[in-house]
Amino acid sequence: GAVGFSEEGAYGGALVALLEREALVRRNVHMRLRSVLSRLSGTYSFHNFSPGFADATDPKSVRSVYRCRSAISAGQRDVLLGRDFAVLRITGRSFLYRQILGMTGLTIAITAGIVPLTYLDLALGQQGGIEIPTAPAGNLVLARCFFRDGAFTAPTTKAEVSLTRVLEDEMAGDAMQGEFSKFCHDLKDTIGPRMCTLLKVAARDSVGDGHTSGVLGEPNQPSTDLQEPCCAQEARASDLEVQ
Repeated sequence: GAVGFSEEGAYGGALVALLEREALVRRNVHMRLRSVLSRLSGTYSFHNFSPGFADATDPKSVRSVYRCRSAISAGQRDVLLGRDFAVLRITGRSFLYRQILGMTGLTIAITAGIVPLTYLDLALGQQGGIEIPTAPAGNLVLARCFFRDGAFTAPTTKAEVSLTRVLEDEMAGDAMQGEFSKFCHDLKDTIGPRMCTLLKVAARDSVGDGHTSGVLGEPNQPSTDLQEPCCAQEARASDLEVQ
């Protein structure tokens, strides 16, 4: 049979697959995550994702996101240890203050069905003052810096692997889990309803102005798939301009 990590402790032993019904839930979440993240890749004005910008007219708010990917652990051992993370990997040239936390928070809101995907069009549109939920900062990690022409590129070391394990331990702890659970509850009970109201107002104003695209939509079927697993965010920046 399959064998787990060779290190002593919680990582050792045979791998145990999830039950099919549990694995199906995670696959569905992963598909929704990928759908949202694919819309965030590209060059946009992220004025609504960082404080200090009135609208999209400020050129400093424009940032390029090269790639957004997700991964969800699928082993029973990870579930038992509280390590069934959804890891978001975001690669870009440079990031604004709190941009990644906003991207992650909005991704969670859409994936959980609290707001529709069309809210993303509103957030990335020209209008300012659009509320963006901010995910907890404790799970955000700058994984690596990539420099031009591959300069200073270093192979993955045992120290880096050990550090990753330490970070996983911290993210699986009660403090981080509690903070993320509180964020999910606030998102569902208070932040989400405000966002839905804002979307309806924007849709009504858009119709009144003769525009009918970009802001219409209804929340997806409510989902609790993301209420329990802790969501780990891993931001990756390229080139020399690391924020």
